[in-house]
Amino acid sequence: MMAVFDFDFPDNMFDDVLNIFDETAPKMIDEALPIYESAVKSELQPHRDTGELISSIKCKKAKKTVNGAYIGYLTAEGASTKSTYTRENGKVEPFRNYQKALALEYGNSHQPARPFMQSAVNSSEDKVLEKMQEVFNRGIR
Repeated sequence: MMAVFDFDFPDNMFDDVLNIFDETAPKMIDEALPIYESAVKSELQPHRDTGELISSIKCKKAKKTVNGAYIGYLTAEGASTKSTYTRENGKVEPFRNYQKALALEYGNSHQPARPFMQSAVNSSEDKVLEKMQEVFNRGIR
């Protein structure tokens, strides 16, 4: 026969932990993301044409999602000043830098995929995790 042990946690037991998390998680992301940004730019270097895509890569500040998770991301902002495409209605528009990044990563009807994102993740992962741990340790002291 096994003994049964039953207990209740006080409602506010984890409030301090959650507060530390809400303060520290965005800092961890914001301080680690530039490391990944640098790795992405490095991986894009061999595909450099005008340099517009590389210079358009920017970090976005961490935000809390509706489900409570924190996310931060990189974006390729703006549009090309040199390359355009023609829509079906005849309107000529510049390629957005994110379109260039997606075409490189996944390919399109004119070019094969030349992935760079996973290589950037692989080359920066240890440094990103180190930075996040450092920020976390600072936050809990």
